[in-house]
Amino acid sequence: LYAASYFQPHLQVYHRLLDHLDFIKKEKGLIFLDDVNRHLAAYLQTGVVPDTYLCLGGQIYHFLIDEFQDTSPIQWENLVPLIDNALSQGGSLFIVGDTKQAIYGFREADYQIIVDLKNRKKKFNSVEVCVKPLVTNRRSRQAILDFVSSIFPKGIKNLLVSQDNKKMADKIEPWKKAAESSGLDNFECQGVEDKTQGGGDLFPGYVEMEFFQPPQKSKNKDEQTEDNGEEVPSGPEAEEEVELEDAALKKRVQELIPDLQKRGYDLSDITILAYKNETVVRAASWLNEKQIPFVTFSSLDIRQRPVIKEILALLQFLDFPLDNLNFSTFLLGGLFQNKLRADGHSEQKRGKLAEFILETRLRSSKKDYPLYTYFKQEYHDLWESYFEPLYRTVGYLPLYDLVSEIYRTFSVFNPDLTGDEQSALIKLLEVIKQFEGEGGSNLRDFIRFSGEETEDHSVWTMDVPESIKAVRIMTIHKAKGLESPVVILLLYTEQPPSIPFFLKEEDSGQGPARAKVFKLSKDIISDDEELKKIHEETTRRELANRLNTFYVALTRAKEELYILGQRSQKKYFPFNFLESLGFPLDQKFQSAEEKPARKARQTAGGLPGQLEMPNPPLSFLPEAPDRFRLVKNLPHYRQERRGELIHAILEKIDFLEENLEEQLEKIISDRAFRKYQPEEKEEARKSLLEFLKRPEVAEF
Repeated sequence: LYAASYFQPHLQVYHRLLDHLDFIKKEKGLIFLDDVNRHLAAYLQTGVVPDTYLCLGGQIYHFLIDEFQDTSPIQWENLVPLIDNALSQGGSLFIVGDTKQAIYGFREADYQIIVDLKNRKKKFNSVEVCVKPLVTNRRSRQAILDFVSSIFPKGIKNLLVSQDNKKMADKIEPWKKAAESSGLDNFECQGVEDKTQGGGDLFPGYVEMEFFQPPQKSKNKDEQTEDNGEEVPSGPEAEEEVELEDAALKKRVQELIPDLQKRGYDLSDITILAYKNETVVRAASWLNEKQIPFVTFSSLDIRQRPVIKEILALLQFLDFPLDNLNFSTFLLGGLFQNKLRADGHSEQKRGKLAEFILETRLRSSKKDYPLYTYFKQEYHDLWESYFEPLYRTVGYLPLYDLVSEIYRTFSVFNPDLTGDEQSALIKLLEVIKQFEGEGGSNLRDFIRFSGEETEDHSVWTMDVPESIKAVRIMTIHKAKGLESPVVILLLYTEQPPSIPFFLKEEDSGQGPARAKVFKLSKDIISDDEELKKIHEETTRRELANRLNTFYVALTRAKEELYILGQRSQKKYFPFNFLESLGFPLDQKFQSAEEKPARKARQTAGGLPGQLEMPNPPLSFLPEAPDRFRLVKNLPHYRQERRGELIHAILEKIDFLEENLEEQLEKIISDRAFRKYQPEEKEEARKSLLEFLKRPEVAEF
């Protein structure tokens, strides 16, 4: 009853949201990948085998699954029938996974699947399971391996607390159980000898760990919480408090990077890792103060940038004018607001437009008509100036030209843009060009493509060549699978896991399983063993996720690892965890009294230690009379466009006619070349005429 009364309002909103989402998906003809998994699982649970399985079952007999610890139960259940069928016919299943690196529990990944297969709790009857552990670490130097080993597995396995200290014992026991469940307390890891850039001396590696205490009068952000766990609203004063409290940490990071450069490391050899994106932003500001070039990998996907989100929202509206949400998103976004201010429409402020949107959506008499129709009536001049030309040409202009027109209409390349935003806008044009080059031309297909995860992650991410002299800054989750010569791990106090709800699955016999939602506390579970078990299992998974994330961070470094943390007045994870392992929080840890000598190496990007920005800033162009005034001056754009036009004309020529000029004029006037400007076609005609009239060419 307590859970029902607590969650009922949330569930009502949730179900209404699902209904509205389903309506939009049907209206737009969209199917989410999660929908495929869910519907497929429902079919299989009712005994219905989809035709796809019958086709695939006769074609695929060998399966290789990488990163298996990140597989969700529903994904695995959907694969089991195909794998079982393959194995029964002499096929194979090869799984690669590491439960210690299972850090995607928030995405429903469940490392227990691989644990059950390893322990034979779940198996395929037609084959025997063969487990081959990999014990050789070819990434990290010995000092790093020894340090990590002192925490995982040795430290956590040998962690003991006197029975007299029951409070500490109650905290440590869950850690031990969590580590045991993911294998952090029982694995073997051996290093390999590695020479320093061809020299004869072994480079042992180096580890340093130092934690900074905040000023006595300063309160840590993590402690500014009420008993219910909600943060006290923050403002300028709170931001100033945070800046003061980690001043020592900031200074240490700013001093460490130049020191590493002096010792022969390039900026591109250094990676800063953090648990949260807000810490990534904070670290970036520290480097920016000292004008140290950096790349924040958390924002390399251009689809995550506000300016690209707004352009994609406008494209979705143009493709489907009934899409009120995306039209509202663009109206209230920075692009449109900045353009209004630049053009002197200061009276049309964001707040006024927001009120207009709310009014049209809340009034029952206006709900039945699209938002843009009321915007067209209320703000006729704005519609005619900014939206009507795009609205009329969508479906006629090629996608590349349509986006170019959007760039021109809203003056997206303005002096206030950062270098990253400029790069993102250029990258979007490159993606569209590649999309059209592969046969795509439909706006709706591109919108669908922009919302999909691609196997090639470089499609939507800005390229960062290894030679670029810039420090990499990213979250630990982004760093999974990566490595770096030097890793600087930034630690802040993590609050104890706050689990908003608990789930208990119930087998309904046929069809999908049902789940009960619980709101549990220590008082509620004290008298109910079943609820206590649910609470402990969920908490164990949360703690395992934290320990695994910490392990992943520690194992990214190849040569040197620096763990720098900002303590708070209260001891929470990871500081209380490290202290329980025997690391004094008020003492600096060093794997050696002096940092080992390291030979500098020459790289493609230049000499070690040079501060070199990868790309010069974009120059802003004066007004041009045609609508391609911005994009046609992008790097190589004119040359590529000219080459494409000439090749397209040559494709139309089978034999040269007697009147060559008339022949070229006839070809160029074809509607297939309507996307090219008159001056472009004239230039191509003259070049071809001159080329084809040469004696050495004319004879053929």
